[in-house]
Amino acid sequence: MRLDTALWRAIAVYRVAALLYAAGSMAVYTDTYARPGLGWAVLACMAAWTGLAAFLYADPRRRGWPLLLTDLALTVAALLSSVLVITAGRIEDGDLVLSWAAGQNSAVDQRDISKGRDIGNVIVQRKTGGALVDVPYDVTFAFAFFALRPRGRIVDE
Repeated sequence: MRLDTALWRAIAVYRVAALLYAAGSMAVYTDTYARPGLGWAVLACMAAWTGLAAFLYADPRRRGWPLLLTDLALTVAALLSSVLVITAGRIEDGDLVLSWAAGQNSAVDQRDISKGRDIGNVIVQRKTGGALVDVPYDVTFAFAFFALRPRGRIVDE
């Protein structure tokens, strides 16, 4: 086997490994993603491209810069889509998961709360038996502290 053939096969094998990793991540974390439907759609596109790319890589006449650049562009697009799919602001510590979600207006910057800027909401959950269960919490101190000192820093030692 020629070296270039081995390298093209290695790319195809890596594509399959990356697809399996992405599928595993979607299966395990889908309930924590901001847009799981988009994640499954991206995964379907990845699966289709992986199959097509393996077919295209098999023929030496199709190998070259156009195929490689197309593969690179689709890979970058799939990676960048994770920004839209994965929940922003997620922190995990032990069995606790803190996440942020948009959709709560500020009560202090407008007379009409419905016109307040979207400051979002913190959600605290505990991992219990493969599921996330809501946990009661209070952010009054942090809210008051940062309302009075917007650039302040809370130190917990």
